Amino acid sequence: MRGPKTLGSVLSLGLAACVAGVPAQPQSFTIRLDANVLVRMPSGDQVLHSVPITVGPKSLQALQAATDDGTFAQGLGARLEGLAVEDVPELARRSGPSIAASDRGGVEVASLAETALRSEEVVSSAALASTFLVDFEEPAVQGVAAQLVKERGPKPSPREVRAFVRNHITKPGFERVFDVASNVAASRAGDCTEYAVLTTALLRQVGTPARMVLGIVIEGLLQDEGSARFFAGAHAWVEYHDGQNWRVLDAALAVKEGSSLRRAYVPLHVMRSEGLAYKREVLELPQVRRVVLR
Repeated sequence: MRGPKTLGSVLSLGLAACVAGVPAQPQSFTIRLDANVLVRMPSGDQVLHSVPITVGPKSLQALQAATDDGTFAQGLGARLEGLAVEDVPELARRSGPSIAASDRGGVEVASLAETALRSEEVVSSAALASTFLVDFEEPAVQGVAAQLVKERGPKPSPREVRAFVRNHITKPGFERVFDVASNVAASRAGDCTEYAVLTTALLRQVGTPARMVLGIVIEGLLQDEGSARFFAGAHAWVEYHDGQNWRVLDAALAVKEGSSLRRAYVPLHVMRSEGLAYKREVLELPQVRRVVLR
C-alpha cells in the first residue's frame, strides 16, 4: 500500500499541481483536478498531478493590479496546509516574524514578495563547486558549456544561461528522476529538476554562484471577459547570487513577455546535499496538501 506523497516525491517524479478557471468576481473557492490528468499551466507549460488551491478575493485583486511578477507576489499572502513551521526551516529563516502556525492548520506566510522571502545567506564555496549532482567538470557538461560560451561569450548573464538551457532541453517530460547534470546535458530531457540542475551547473561553470531550490510556484493569468486562471504546485528552480542578493532563475517555465501572466515563488528548501545521497534529501521533504491564497 502506498503512503502519502511528500513534496519531495512529487518533485522527484517530475510532478506539479493543477490549473483551473477562476471567476473574476471576488470570492473564495476551491479547485481540484484529477491527479492523473496532464494539465496545462497558464504559461502553456504542461504538468502532471494536482494539488488543491483555494483563492480568495485579495489574491484576485493582486493579480488584477499587478504590473509584473514582483507586484503580484507582493500582494499575496498564503496558508500552506499540511506543514508546521519546524517542517520548513528555510522558509521560516527567510520569513522571520511574517511566518506563523495557523489556527486553521498549516503555516501562514504574510507576504510572498521576493524581497520578503529572499535569502540573506552568505555565498559559500559550495555554490561554485562541481559535485556528484552538479558535475560540471564531466565532459558532457563541458561540451554544452563550450557551446554556451561560443554563443553568448565568456561570461553569459543568468538570463542568457536560462534561455540557453530552455533551448538545450528538447525533450521536456516526466521520465527522468532528478538526473545529474551530465546526464541532462547528454539526454537533453527532463522536467523542472533537470532544468534546475543543468542551469546550476552552467552558472557555476562560468563563475556565477548558484544553487537549487525546491518549493511552490504560483501562477495567475487574467483572461478575456474578466476571468482569471490560477495555478499552484511543487516546483524546482535556481537561485544565483548577483554579488548582492540571491535571485530567482527558472528555465523550466515559459517567459511570456508582454502578457498578463504573473508568478510568485515560495522557497521551502535549498538543496544542501549534492552527493550520492541527494535524492534522499528530496524524498524526505514534507507534503504541502493545499495552498490557500487570501
